[in-house]
Amino acid sequence: MKILGYTIGKTSEIEVPQIVNFDKKKPKKARVGSTIQEQQVFRARQEVKNWRNAITQAEAISTPNTLELVRIYKDIVLDGHLSSLIQTRKINVLSKSYNLTDSNGEIDENMTEIFQSAWFRKFSELALDSLFWGTTLIEFGDIVDDILTDVDLIPYENLNPQQKIVKRNIYSPTDGVKYDEKPYADWNVEVLEQERFGLLNKCVPLIIWKKNALGAWSIRSDIFGMPLRIGKTDTRDEESRGKMIEMMQKMDVATWGVFDLDDEIELVEPTGTSGYEIYKDLVEIANSELSKLILGQTGTTDEKSFTGSAEVHERVSLEYTRADMVWFRFLVNDFLIPKLVKLGLVKDGSTFVFDTKEVLTIEEQWNIDKEMIQVFDVDIEYLTEKYGTKINAKKEQPDKGGSAPANMSVFNNLQKMYQGYFDSKEDECC
Repeated sequence: MKILGYTIGKTSEIEVPQIVNFDKKKPKKARVGSTIQEQQVFRARQEVKNWRNAITQAEAISTPNTLELVRIYKDIVLDGHLSSLIQTRKINVLSKSYNLTDSNGEIDENMTEIFQSAWFRKFSELALDSLFWGTTLIEFGDIVDDILTDVDLIPYENLNPQQKIVKRNIYSPTDGVKYDEKPYADWNVEVLEQERFGLLNKCVPLIIWKKNALGAWSIRSDIFGMPLRIGKTDTRDEESRGKMIEMMQKMDVATWGVFDLDDEIELVEPTGTSGYEIYKDLVEIANSELSKLILGQTGTTDEKSFTGSAEVHERVSLEYTRADMVWFRFLVNDFLIPKLVKLGLVKDGSTFVFDTKEVLTIEEQWNIDKEMIQVFDVDIEYLTEKYGTKINAKKEQPDKGGSAPANMSVFNNLQKMYQGYFDSKEDECC
């Protein structure tokens, strides 16, 4: 008899579980990724009008196609600031500890160990990517020795989420297979996101304007960053003109020109501001807007943030992280675990939970323990294990006439307060 992948047999007259690891190779017909024709998505310079056209194609009712939108996304995620923001938001969730509990709410060590594997880390990263890319389809690999070997991302350019289709050809929006139907449905998880096309859709114009500003700034640096060299000669004399051009070309990369003896050139800079500031301001504003969009604030990414406001911004970032954790927990419990139960990898009734216990630094823990030692007898074994220092019995301190224990000090103070009263009573009776 096989239960949850275990073969249970009899040995002699006593029933002894004989555990045999099982393999479950994914049927070829269930491999939705195998239906894809591999094609190159070419990159190109992007403008805001390209983005508007891409949105129109993606929102089409009859034949929606997100290819052009994905092409733009693949270009903008190369931006350093945006890439850092995305990674920060993902790490805030990926760095949390977690457990799997059984139907009684008790931690199930065996089930937790199944999830502490490379495949679940990869699944988590891909699932969190859906916050930015929109609907994401993650496909399971084979099962070997009771272990899920891998998970794979179905390329975004091959996905038609509105019609639940994995496209064979990226240029044909309806030629493909329905991934929410058998035999594919049992071997993939669709990660839906409230933002239909993900947060990257809102980032596109900001990145395009930022890139244009940096490009213009770079051109300005080429022109004004190095001195302009002017060579004057008789331009009607072809030999003299040719020699002058050759000489200027050999003088490194600075801007140069060859003019007639009577020609003049004038470089005009804008007045009222330094030329570079208009580009710098635009870049900084774009970065600030991106930080607000991804993390809800700028204080954890802006080096000019003040202490008070930074604490407020950090709390906002924490709220974003808590919301992401709640969303991720629902995803795992409502969509991933039921699929794994059906495949025989996880017990029915298992629940994914984050470990919300606060982890203190050694210094913070010592400050707490130090106060407890003053009042309570703290176990020496705990201190030795916690701080790695071998501790023997407490050394007796010599009596140097120092301050009395706290309770004795209170008694002495009370005695002094009522000493006069006691003395007067003694005089009356004696």
